[in-house]
Parts: sequence; C-alpha cells; structure tokens
Amino acid sequence: MGSKGNIPKTRQRLFLEIFFKKNPSQGFTLIFQNENPGSLSTYIGEYATNQVSFKVFIKVSQNGPVFGFIA
Repeated sequence: MGSKGNIPKTRQRLFLEIFFKKNPSQGFTLIFQNENPGSLSTYIGEYATNQVSFKVFIKVSQNGPVFGFIA
C-alpha cells in the first residue's frame, strides 16, 4: 500500500463489500448536515444493523455538475 490514507480504489471497494455483507443495514438516520452548494458538504449519520450501530461521517465535494466523495 501507499502512504497513510492512500488506498487503491479496488481495495476500498472490496473493503466496503465485505463490511456490508457482514453488517446488513437495518436503517440509516441522518443526524447532522451542513450543505454548501458548489463547495464541500458534510453529513453525519448512524448506520444501524441487527447487532450494532456505526457513526458515519461523509464529506462530499461538488465540482460543477459532478459530485465526489472524499475518502
């Protein structure tokens, strides 16, 4: 792997596939949102499963009509 925080997209995808197979969703609740159109938006939510809940922090950037998730 590369430097800290630099994980190849194929490995990121595999990690997420494994995570969601092991932790099927029972719901998602949006707790906080800070939307800045044309800039960086931030969301905090709670991902619930049968066993446990996970806090989720999402950053989304917009460059024209294209949105990107910041990993």
